[in-house]
Amino acid sequence: MVTANHSNLGGYKARALGASVQTGFGGVLTATTTGTWAQTVAVAGSRTFDVWTCTATGTWVPSKDCVAYVLLIGGGGSGGTPIGGGGGAGGYLELSTSFTAGQTYTATIGAGGTVESSGSNSSITTGGGSPTVVAAGGGYGGRYNNHGGANGGSGGGGAPVNATTPGTSLYGQGNSGGYGISNSSNSDGAGGGGGGAGGAGIWNGTGGYTASAANGGTGKIWWVDGVRRAGGGGGPGASSGMSPTVNDGTADGGGGGGSQTAASSGTANTGGGGGGGRTVSGNGGSGVILIAVQR
Repeated sequence: MVTANHSNLGGYKARALGASVQTGFGGVLTATTTGTWAQTVAVAGSRTFDVWTCTATGTWVPSKDCVAYVLLIGGGGSGGTPIGGGGGAGGYLELSTSFTAGQTYTATIGAGGTVESSGSNSSITTGGGSPTVVAAGGGYGGRYNNHGGANGGSGGGGAPVNATTPGTSLYGQGNSGGYGISNSSNSDGAGGGGGGAGGAGIWNGTGGYTASAANGGTGKIWWVDGVRRAGGGGGPGASSGMSPTVNDGTADGGGGGGSQTAASSGTANTGGGGGGGRTVSGNGGSGVILIAVQR
């Protein structure tokens, strides 16, 4: 795995994120693609970027040598059930790197996790065999009286009763999930929120058992296009009839909401974690890769 704080990315050379970059060519770059890509224009301050967004695995071949800002997000983890934790967001990896004219770069988009499984990795690699740059898939949420949250790009939330421990973030690409919490008789409880790129999943155990639903960790805004992605999935609250009765956990940045019944899934191509459910959990959202070249 490679993270953005490495000084040498094995062919992908890290630069200070957000710093001014000399692209070294005049005019607008063109690229030949396969798979599913969308090309847009983004303005960040006084700078204008051409942005290619890959939402399904394919290739990208630039017409000229360039330096680009790249954002990779892995697939989000699924929520857990019954009374499960929210799924962790896919790993959030941003870097700047040189691309070579005519070279084929393969972009692999990680799938979101389903049925208590972690998301898949997203990656970029060159046809010449250079090392792959990888954003890890998010960890799945914990399951009541069975297992805690899984580790991943961001960790999955814990669940009540012998499963309260959340998953942690791998490779510095996200945050940990929130703890699950059990009631006083250790027979029920509430699931923790999944970790997000911008913050840890929430748990509500401070001061004793509250049965509060837990929100997923916040997503993170990419400075190039201003869009928030990679939010953790929310955890479900206690069942109706328990005291106090609470709302379900929510999430942003594409994370799914936790639910007393059927939780919602993470949004496609955000890497959002799936919501934890008392009866049905949500799936993780698929990952995404964006390549931005300054004009």
